[in-house]
Amino acid sequence: KEEGAPSFRTATELMRQFWKNRRQHLNKAGISNPQSNAFLEPLINYMECQGKISAPATIVEKTPDVLDAFISFGILQRSAKHNINFCHQRYLDHLIAERLLRNIFQESDSVLSWLGKKGNQSLFRREQLRQALAMLSEESPTDFFNTTRKLLESKAVRFHLKHLVLELIGQFDVIADDIGEYFLELLNKPYWREHVQQTVFLRHHPWVSYLLNAGLISKWLESDGVREINSALWLLHSVAEDIPDPVTEILAPLVDRGSEWPNRILTAICRNEMDDSEKMFELRLQLARLGVVKDFVIWESLCAKYPLRAVQLIEAVLSARNINDRATSRSGKNPLECLYDDDLEALNDAVKKCPSQTWNLLMPHVERLTNIPVDDYDYDERLQNWREERTAKSGMDVARGTVELLKRALATEQPDELIARIAPLKKGISPIIQEIIIAAYTHLPARYADTGIAWLLDDLSRFRLGFGYREPEWMPAVRLVEALSPHCSEKLFRRLEEAIYHYHAPEEKREARYCVKLWRKNAFCHYWGKTQHFLLPALDATRVSPQTSELIRVLERKFANYAKDQFFKGGGGEGGWVDSTLSQNLEKISDQAWLKIVTSKK
Repeated sequence: KEEGAPSFRTATELMRQFWKNRRQHLNKAGISNPQSNAFLEPLINYMECQGKISAPATIVEKTPDVLDAFISFGILQRSAKHNINFCHQRYLDHLIAERLLRNIFQESDSVLSWLGKKGNQSLFRREQLRQALAMLSEESPTDFFNTTRKLLESKAVRFHLKHLVLELIGQFDVIADDIGEYFLELLNKPYWREHVQQTVFLRHHPWVSYLLNAGLISKWLESDGVREINSALWLLHSVAEDIPDPVTEILAPLVDRGSEWPNRILTAICRNEMDDSEKMFELRLQLARLGVVKDFVIWESLCAKYPLRAVQLIEAVLSARNINDRATSRSGKNPLECLYDDDLEALNDAVKKCPSQTWNLLMPHVERLTNIPVDDYDYDERLQNWREERTAKSGMDVARGTVELLKRALATEQPDELIARIAPLKKGISPIIQEIIIAAYTHLPARYADTGIAWLLDDLSRFRLGFGYREPEWMPAVRLVEALSPHCSEKLFRRLEEAIYHYHAPEEKREARYCVKLWRKNAFCHYWGKTQHFLLPALDATRVSPQTSELIRVLERKFANYAKDQFFKGGGGEGGWVDSTLSQNLEKISDQAWLKIVTSKK
């Protein structure tokens, strides 16, 4: 049983530890290191000379006890053809590399002479060369540099082995001056430029840092050549996750150049917002405020790791919009500006973790972009993105998503703060803000019921704050009344009941004239009663008066053939329910109570 796991950073170090461990076990079994070396030497010579990974068993049959020990300790194994081979080829590769290294230090051999002619430089040599060079770089950096330089410059070395050298050098954590300067020279040579960029520099942050410190990245970015600029951006992007701050520092001053530079910079920073440093994320927000955003955000991951960043990103997207912007079709929107059900769920979870910041960041944009008066019979295209509901296939605009987030931002977590923040918004003309307020009040805890009901009664036009396209315009008020009427004071409850009972829409006279014309054409419409039909049943049933209960039953008969989810916006009475086929089917209501209600004023 091992006392502790050996530490290692590279595959070469792992092999060294393996052979150290195996030799210790062999020593304990009575086989000395000289015996082991004498046993292995003919095997290694045969396999290396023949370019094979197995050897005839007869080579080592003179020492069967040693062979059995090597097999027992998982070093060698017998094959079906009476051959002997190492349990893993890397065991052999390491021994060959180790022997080569000894010969190099004894000046009896060199890597070039060991490789031999191109015909002998097969894939069999690759791992042996890699291990030899790795050990050489650790034990003698000077010899390593001289050897790799000769390998790269020699015409007698096949390119796949030169490429191996580039791969090995690209993995260095520390760049020595001699190697660094040499590879800067290779960058200026057309033959080597692309190979060095892709293999040594790309995705290797120590090397890109070396280029940054050498001033070469800055030089490329300042040049007029598209190839140089793209090379610099490509290299920076490949290491943005590893060294985000140095990448940000060199890119941030370039934003002000305008033209195509913001888009170029976006391609060079981290692909995912979760990988940004604070500085890089600020740069991302700066780009978003210019309207330059990526095409996709993994909201679930971002919200889980950085909830505030998710809200800040939405704020930056909204900041690029203007009040006079016309709505764009979903197909014309950047995918980042469309939110789906899963996105909204993740964002709602994020908002719960930073409700105050969400309100502070997003509400000013709602005020700025929706401060447009819209009456019941008007429609402004600038508000379309704020009004539209989500659909399963196309998602909702980020503007509508903002509305949904603000509805609950403070209500459940910080109701006192919500009430204080809503106070200066109450008189605003924006229908979107009014929608947010009524929805926020709907989610207030029960102890704040009087606040929500009092707000609703301050302006009876709030009975019809919905837009009337995907649900009846009374539904926001219905939800508020259902949520708070069971908990409000008795005095406020009676005021609310009376206000709904006797409510008359401002356009009621006009609608009545319109309905009379339709009646003459044997069509049927209503100019009074729908507000009561929706809102009276929303009151707490245990508290309503007998008179209200009676009216609810009357209205249920009156509107029996109208489903609450089938309607359209526009003329024909409070919201425009009209059906030319209903005159023969609707029950005629003629009792005196009904006539008294219709003609009464509060």
